[in-house]
Amino acid sequence: MASSSKDEFLTKEELEKFDYKELVKMDNIYSFKTSKKTKSTRVTKDAIVKRLLKEGVEKAKYKSKLSSYAKYEFEHPIAKTMPSGNYLPPDIVGKIYTMKEQIEDREYEIEFVKAVFQPKTLPANQSDFFNFMLNGSIVRLSMTDPNFQMHVANLYSPNYFIKDYKFLVSRLKVNAKKMRTEGVRYTEGRQRILANFFSVNVIPTYSRLIVINNILRKIEAYRNSHTVLKYPQEVASRLLEASYERYYWPPNNPLYVLKFYIKDLNKMLLKLRDYKILLSPSIIKELNKSLDKLNDYLVEPDPSIVGQANAKFSIRVLDNGPQFAVKSRYYSGTKSRSLVKNKIKVNNTKKLRHKLQKINMQDLKKSQKYSAMLRASQLMPKNVTHKRGKSL
Repeated sequence: MASSSKDEFLTKEELEKFDYKELVKMDNIYSFKTSKKTKSTRVTKDAIVKRLLKEGVEKAKYKSKLSSYAKYEFEHPIAKTMPSGNYLPPDIVGKIYTMKEQIEDREYEIEFVKAVFQPKTLPANQSDFFNFMLNGSIVRLSMTDPNFQMHVANLYSPNYFIKDYKFLVSRLKVNAKKMRTEGVRYTEGRQRILANFFSVNVIPTYSRLIVINNILRKIEAYRNSHTVLKYPQEVASRLLEASYERYYWPPNNPLYVLKFYIKDLNKMLLKLRDYKILLSPSIIKELNKSLDKLNDYLVEPDPSIVGQANAKFSIRVLDNGPQFAVKSRYYSGTKSRSLVKNKIKVNNTKKLRHKLQKINMQDLKKSQKYSAMLRASQLMPKNVTHKRGKSL
């Protein structure tokens, strides 16, 4: 090293901040002025740094690169060289930070959707919150504060409607990167789309559940207050007066309206399934149990009665089915045990069938051979013996 001040040259710590490619360039410039590189010359990072320290590398020539490395380390702390001298190459650091950004983006996207489907602050009582359109007519569901708060808590509960948020992010095209690059316009646009989807699909589905439960309670209240074995036809035929408990076209009797809303609810549930939003299985189970209990109170259908309003019915709320898992699952790439067992069973059955066919063929051949021998013996005269060369 020249006799100049040590402050003019790069220190070991500063040299270690440079990436390997840059150090190789510096090594070629400074380390082989008086000697040549040979096959035995070590080209590890530590060896290059030692040679450069010995020769001396002017700091002024690499000041801008040093500052850029310092900035890079400040923005990417894991890029700093450890006391042991170990470090992460820039390409690895880049991959790690890209992965970190992607993970953070996915988390933010889910939280963005959750802000609409599962808000931290529930809405206050609004007279038209649960209203919905049905065949061109508005069904109004006004209610007291306690009832409103109960229904809103159910609506936004993660256990009432079960959502696959990863799927919703993809299906509703929520993109954190676009939020950063396109700003407020894109973000507010996505918020409006999410809010509209929730108000058009999820709230009306819950509203239909309100109507169904109201009618079930009305019939159950009559059952408890009147000691009759079966729901009377004259009572069942009465029209509903409350706007939220009736359908706007006749007949408006409780059972007709109940069946109509169950069918309509099933349509809504099927639509939500396309977005991997499922009504909780426990809610479906309880609702169908109530419908089964109601059937005990109804009579067998009588074809001679036109518009029979107290007859048993079979329609039920659709369950989620085996293909609609409650929690999102990921394909593992392996076959399920049941499929493997079925395949083994089929193969074993084929082998057994082939074996039986083979045994049957052998038995058949034996029986044919025996029959031929039997027929031949029957044709031969009795008490006749055979000797070699002549017969007696």
